[in-house]
Amino acid sequence: MATVLVGGKTAWVYGDSSTRYDIQIPVDAGIGPTIIQVGQLAQFPVILKSSCPSLFSTPTTSGPLLFARHASGGIVTALDPAAPGERIRVVAAGLGPTDPPVGTGAVTPMGLHASSVWRPEVTVGGETATVASSELRQGERGFFEIVAEVPGSLPPGLYDVEAAIGGVRSNALPLPVGEALAVAPATGGALSQTFTFAFFHGQSPDSLTILNVLINRALDGRRACYLAFDVSSRSLILVNDSGDAGGPYAGSLTLPGPGVIFNSQCAISGVGTGFAVDRNSITLTLNVTFAPTFGGGHIVYMASRDRSLFFANTGWRPKGAWRIPAQTQDAASVSSISPARATSRTVSLTGVFTDNAGFAALSVLNILINNAIDGRGACYIAFVVSDGSLFLVNDAGDGGGPFAGSLIIPGAGSAANSQCTVSGAGSSVVKSGNTVTLTLNMTFSPSFAGDRVVYAAARDNLSNNSGWQALATIAVP
Repeated sequence: MATVLVGGKTAWVYGDSSTRYDIQIPVDAGIGPTIIQVGQLAQFPVILKSSCPSLFSTPTTSGPLLFARHASGGIVTALDPAAPGERIRVVAAGLGPTDPPVGTGAVTPMGLHASSVWRPEVTVGGETATVASSELRQGERGFFEIVAEVPGSLPPGLYDVEAAIGGVRSNALPLPVGEALAVAPATGGALSQTFTFAFFHGQSPDSLTILNVLINRALDGRRACYLAFDVSSRSLILVNDSGDAGGPYAGSLTLPGPGVIFNSQCAISGVGTGFAVDRNSITLTLNVTFAPTFGGGHIVYMASRDRSLFFANTGWRPKGAWRIPAQTQDAASVSSISPARATSRTVSLTGVFTDNAGFAALSVLNILINNAIDGRGACYIAFVVSDGSLFLVNDAGDGGGPFAGSLIIPGAGSAANSQCTVSGAGSSVVKSGNTVTLTLNMTFSPSFAGDRVVYAAARDNLSNNSGWQALATIAVP
């Protein structure tokens, strides 16, 4: 590999080929006209500027997209767009000197926050995005990461992103903005309901291939209302009780069209069922009737897949909570969790727990917030009704302890683990008749970002247990 000099100073060479060299301009090269020399022969006159922003792209079959990451670390794609108001992390180069400075070709040390001296101005679709930081990426050479907030007023769509410093603008690259998956109504309870499911695609909805809906107490296809819609054939398929997505199936419908398909959990009527395609999404409308034996709290999961370069898949995501009226009322039960759908890092969560023998018969109330019924890496809470003690389980997730902290409700103080903090201020408990209403003031950690399920359970003094009920979802930004 030939040595590259810029104004007589050695540049860092990232890589070379027969047609190009990728280099980092020496940080002390100066500004103005100069010469880039490759090896002993090739020389190129250039004009160096104090900064020259450049954004990175990721390839897709429908064209390049801005290379950006969600706060959770996942890559922003046409299937997994940036949300309005979300902070995304954009990879860039050419933002100029840093404070503190890092030498040419040097790896930015882990833990060092080397900010660009001039913070770039970022626009999304021509609207200004708030830039929280602009720093060299730790553990890398010369690349920057811009943390910018997508304007909250943007409707779903594909928007060009640009960065500028001192009037020098970067290349423009498209960013998908919207909500990847959504269901309406997202909460409620009834034996029969017409649901509308929206599946977003930031570049071309025609690229969507399979759309999935799964309604169950947990992410399990067995004994579930589990559906797949094949976009190309317009076939709606209901998986049978064994839950194998590869079949056998309980039945199928061609949409639009008449008929009914059913398994032991639900039936879907062709009347009132259909789909529509618009500029950014496919909307699937399902007329669903649940079996009374499928009663209890259930989570509505959604997923989609496309035919893109990497056969992208959103993965299963909890997007709604639906309570199906049960045939019988347990002695100890969970009546509701509210809000049933929230998008926030700070939530006032209220659980209503009942017992036919009166509130004093209830002993321990549990709330668990995670992707699944798993106490590990969760926000897992136990509340003792008799004395008002609240215990937050630590990251290891053992309901018997050790605990990350405890407090008395009502009261002051807080308890925290790596996923959440429960504050005594703003939390309360009301005991009346057959009911205990527990309100918790909760704040989630940024590392807990993503779609989360809220499970709840109640136990009485005779050890009757409601079992875990899936009753709400929270999208932690």
